[in-house]
Amino acid sequence: QAHDVAVTEQQAAFALIHAAENYALEGYFLQSQELWRRVAEDYPEYASRALVGEAALALGAGDAEGALGLYERAEKSALTLAVREVAQLGYATCLERLGNLDAALVAIDLTDLPSDVRQARRDGILRRRSVR
Repeated sequence: QAHDVAVTEQQAAFALIHAAENYALEGYFLQSQELWRRVAEDYPEYASRALVGEAALALGAGDAEGALGLYERAEKSALTLAVREVAQLGYATCLERLGNLDAALVAIDLTDLPSDVRQARRDGILRRRSVR
């Protein structure tokens, strides 16, 4: 309803984004995915944000391989640093979950993340690699 009564295009896009996020939080993953795809299609300037949302759904469902491609597309098309950082972190997380720890370390090193966040992720991956 908020989307339908939105005055500006930005308000309409944010209404769908918030609805997609809320559906995911409540466990309605298919509805969330449909809304993310609608955001990407109807509001191209928010497509990278929608890809991040859809990737998070895939990763949460255990589909790290599917999420990897979505995060990669989001990172390449990101219009803001915040979306790019989330996509980069998601990409590295997918590599880690897929067991490709060396590639995950490289991906973390190439991110635009703040140094403390980057170092924390590196340390976690290195610990995991040493256990193997």
